[in-house]
This record gives sequence, C-alpha cells and structure tokens, in this order.
Amino acid sequence: MVEGEFKEGETVAVVDDILITGGSVLEGIGKLESSGLNVSDVVVFLDHGGVHDTRAKQRLERNGLRLQAVLTLETISEVLETAERISAKQAQELRYSEP
Repeated sequence: MVEGEFKEGETVAVVDDILITGGSVLEGIGKLESSGLNVSDVVVFLDHGGVHDTRAKQRLERNGLRLQAVLTLETISEVLETAERISAKQAQELRYSEP
C-alpha cells in the first residue's frame, strides 16, 4: 500500500536504509509503480556491496534506476582503520564480506 498525497505519473525517489541484494527495494518500487508512480532513483544510507560487489547496483541499473549511497562498507572500514578502531585485517574482512 502506498500512503501519502501523490498524482499518478509523478516521478519519485525511493529512500531505504541498506542495499544488499536490491530485492526488497525492487519489491517496494513495484508497489509504487502499480500505483502509477515513476521511480528514477534509489537513495540508501549504506550500499553493502560498494565497489567490490556491484550486483545489487547492476540489478537496479538493469531496471532503469540510479543508485545514490551515503556510505559503503569500504568507506566505513577505511575510517575505522584510519582511526585505529579496527585492524588492517578486520578492515579487509569488512570490505570483502559477503551479504
């Protein structure tokens, strides 16, 4: 169910907390589109795959969507390693963790 005021044909962006596989985002987009809305962009706080695992991003792109991410695991691991909160080994494991 889609709540709020909107007009059929409007273009919207989807905002979500984390992108792992893209499945739940695409499911939500399907509901918006079935209500007559056009979705162009997906904005997430955390792109779990980042630059090392782009499958979710590619999945969105195949559906004509642009991804905007605030953070990636690479960024988080780099900041934590630089601040000496995690070791280089832990940072490496975080960068290449499987979803």
